[in-house]
Amino acid sequence: QEGRTNLSGMTLDFQFRDVDQTLNARSGSTVNFRNAVYGGVAGGDYDFVKSSVDADWFWLLGGSEEDVRPGFHLALGAGVSDNYGDTRE
Repeated sequence: QEGRTNLSGMTLDFQFRDVDQTLNARSGSTVNFRNAVYGGVAGGDYDFVKSSVDADWFWLLGGSEEDVRPGFHLALGAGVSDNYGDTRE
């Protein structure tokens, strides 16, 4: 498609956070659930929904008596998008 594309939509996000520090977390976990609806009553050129979930886990390794401890971070994420209404692709 040539020219401009207008995307307008609304989002609804949820977050769970249980970490030792907000910045530079060393232990704990976070889960983010994001949802967006584009088009429809919000206008725009395309009608579609988009959802994603991301999860992060943090662990400290080694003994607590050590001054500097190595850590481990595992992150997983997945998402899906689908059209509705008059949008074909």
